[in-house]
This record gives sequence, C-alpha cells and structure tokens, in this order.
Amino acid sequence: MKKMFLAFAALLECCFLFCSEWSIEEQTYNFSIDDSSSEYYFYYVVSTPEKYSNVKNGTSIYAWQSENMYRNLFAQPNKDKILEYLDTDNFDVYNIDGYDCIFLPFSFLKETISISEQQLQYVWDEFEKNYIAFSDMKKKGFSKKKFFAVKTYGDLVDLFNQYIDDAHFNFTISDITYKLPTAYDEGSIPSIDEDNTYYEAATSNAYYVRFTNCTSDAYLESMPTVGERALNKEYLILDARTNYGGNNYPVFETVNYLADKKYKGTIYVLQDNWSFSSGELWSVIGHKSVKLNKKLAGTHSGGMQKYGNVRYYENEELGISMRFGSKSFVKTLPKNYLGEGKGFEPEIWATTQNMKSILESFGIDLTGIEFQ
Repeated sequence: MKKMFLAFAALLECCFLFCSEWSIEEQTYNFSIDDSSSEYYFYYVVSTPEKYSNVKNGTSIYAWQSENMYRNLFAQPNKDKILEYLDTDNFDVYNIDGYDCIFLPFSFLKETISISEQQLQYVWDEFEKNYIAFSDMKKKGFSKKKFFAVKTYGDLVDLFNQYIDDAHFNFTISDITYKLPTAYDEGSIPSIDEDNTYYEAATSNAYYVRFTNCTSDAYLESMPTVGERALNKEYLILDARTNYGGNNYPVFETVNYLADKKYKGTIYVLQDNWSFSSGELWSVIGHKSVKLNKKLAGTHSGGMQKYGNVRYYENEELGISMRFGSKSFVKTLPKNYLGEGKGFEPEIWATTQNMKSILESFGIDLTGIEFQ
C-alpha cells in the first residue's frame, strides 16, 4: 500500500511539474519580395505555469526592437531561448486590440543574434572605404581587434554605443536596426502635414513658407527665390517642423539674397523633435556668419548634423544594410549645436498646438495660416 501511495505521489508531482512549465509552439512564415524569399519564425503560448493562468493559450510572443518598435517574426529559431526567458519572468503582458501579447525585453534580441566573421569583414571594409566618421572613431580608440572580437548583436551594440556619434548612422542585421535616439521633449508631437507639403503665404506683415522636406520639386524650385518675395515683409517664417531633410542649398540661396539686400526684418525658424539634417535650418541660418535678425522657435531639433550626404550599402546574402554619411560638417556647425540626438535648443519654446498664438503674441500676422 505504501509503495502504491508513493507511486501516486510521484505521479502527482510529475503532473504538477508538467503543468508548471511553459509550452510554446514554433511555426515558420515565408516572406517574399519580388524574386527573393526569407523564412521567419513566430511563437505562441500552448500552456503556462499555474501562476500565469491569466495568460491565454494562443498568446503571441513579441520582442522589443527599440523603445517604440516591436516584432513577432524572428530571423532565427529561438524556441529554447524564449523558454529560458519565460522561466526567468523577464517579460510583460499587454492586451493589444483585444489580444494578449507577451513582450520579451530588447536584451533578448541582442543576445540571440550571432555575428559571423564574414559579416564583420563586410562591415569593416565598408567603414574603412566609405564612412566619413571612421577616422573619428579610430581617434576615440575604435580598432580592428575590438571589432573582430564581436560575437553577438549585443556585443556590436555595446561597441557602437561607445564609438558611434552619428544620428544619421543606421545599421540593420537580421532585420534588427541600430541607430542613435534623437531628441524628444515632453508634449511634442510630429506635424500631421503630408511629407511633400510645400506652400507659401503672405499676410499684412509676414511671409510664411511651410515645407516638410528639403527634396520636393516645389522646394528645390521655389525656396531659392523666397527672399525676393519676403524682402519687404517685417517677418519671414520658415516652417521646417517635422522635416526629415534633403538639400540645404536652396536655403543658402535665400539667406545669401537677404544678407546681400541687408534685410531688416526678422527671420523665424520653426522646428520640432522631428526636424532632422537639412530640416534643422539653424545649421545654416543660425551661423554667426549670417548677419541677419533671426529667432529659433519650437522644441529641440532632432540632432542629425555632424555627418551627411548619406549613402546606402547592402549585402543581401549576409543580411546586412547600412546608411551613413560621406561628408563631415563637424567644423562648420554653429557653436550652439548641443550634439547628436540633442540638436539645437530654441530661443522660443513652442509646440505645434500653441505655435500660432505664441508667434501672434510678437505681433506677427498669421491670418489664414494654420499649424497642424
């Protein structure tokens, strides 16, 4: 009888252990673009330990890619690693659109992607041949020995964090992207104006130009002559909120014209946290060599100024793509540039929501102009 009881107890213990473990299902997903196809892996919960009975079967498993991006397709099989993370309770559960989702930390992705010597060699070669910031990185201590000691994506991130000071820099491997964070001010939201927005408007005392990039045909054709139309106005407003950049030279043309004509009015440059690169107009207008009255209004700009003329590099076989600059602007930046990912600090703090009322408080006529 005692042996039967022990056997029954052992059976109960086994059942308890079985029910206390995570069980997840791994499935594959084939993603095709044109003639190329890639296989990915995704996971969902089959059963949970008793203390997670509130997590429903079928719950999808995600991992953070950055502060505001996540994914549930993985370039490599990770079932054992996911189970390991679930056992450590290192996850969060969110309900999104009525569905439970488990979110693993970003460190999960960093640790599960291995980096081969062939991949490292490709990156090193492109850096050495084409990356304008490469010499600056080496001056800070970046070396081939340190680079080829990298084994995982996490190692690479740690190395980049130490030596990359370039907010234009964008590196993707196994569909995971590394880039520096850009400026963000509490309460700031991007403009909802469409990407190719460009228009000009005149009021009783102001000339207003709204442009959401520095690449559109309208911008390239019209911006160089804005100075001619604004010359007799008391205010010129250059609105580059949520402008991802492009070509600086049309703005140079306007500034040079106004400087030559000894423009006596005030130029207001508008920016926000999503004004990047050439969209950070203060890099041109705020320079000491520009002898004009000018004011910077908005929030911090995004902070992409040290390197530019960005080019794209890709090796599909190795699963790597990169974007980085081929020209340095370090020596020509205004002294009040706070740094990559910090941008230019405005003299007049305003957001899209209160921009109009603040500018009008300075006596600027903005009749018919809306900020959105």
